[in-house]
Amino acid sequence: MERAPSPPAPPWNSLTTGSASPAARTAPTAWSSWTKAASSAPDSQASTPSPTTPWVFEGQYRAAPEGRRIEVPRLTSPRSTEAILAPVDLAVTIDGAEFVLAVLQDFPGQRLVIFTDETNGESTPTIGRWLVLPLLEPGSTVTVDFNKATLSHHHLNPDVFVCPLRPPGNHLPMRIEVGERALIDATAQS
Repeated sequence: MERAPSPPAPPWNSLTTGSASPAARTAPTAWSSWTKAASSAPDSQASTPSPTTPWVFEGQYRAAPEGRRIEVPRLTSPRSTEAILAPVDLAVTIDGAEFVLAVLQDFPGQRLVIFTDETNGESTPTIGRWLVLPLLEPGSTVTVDFNKATLSHHHLNPDVFVCPLRPPGNHLPMRIEVGERALIDATAQS
């Protein structure tokens, strides 16, 4: 895999993102900037997805049993679990196979899919990545854009953020080599 030339080191950190071809699902790595200022803005995007990648799908929210909560591990020391509200599931078809992922409602006004894939522990963190989705009703169609997969807040400050890990069953048996994949210290790029 060829790597795109690195831009000058940003003021604080960078996140790696990438794009994938439909056939091989591998492609060059792209770089995007992330700054402390951007992280404090409520609607900031830590990376800019490639406009030509195929990792965008139509999904649908499916109703879960009323009041469903899922026991999810939290990144605490020692490790703890919490029963988090999971009011819907996300059904998405990728390469002809349907996957159903539990959707958490851990933050006000949005829904969160925490997933792992075959890149975890290799080119992405073992703990998985996030897809932040809109707060819509069951039966609603939703755009599932893996280019917007992000690292958890835990990666930015593990002493402060005790993020949830993926719910049981939220593993995709494929390599999703797009979205944020690793936090890179700018001093290491010099």
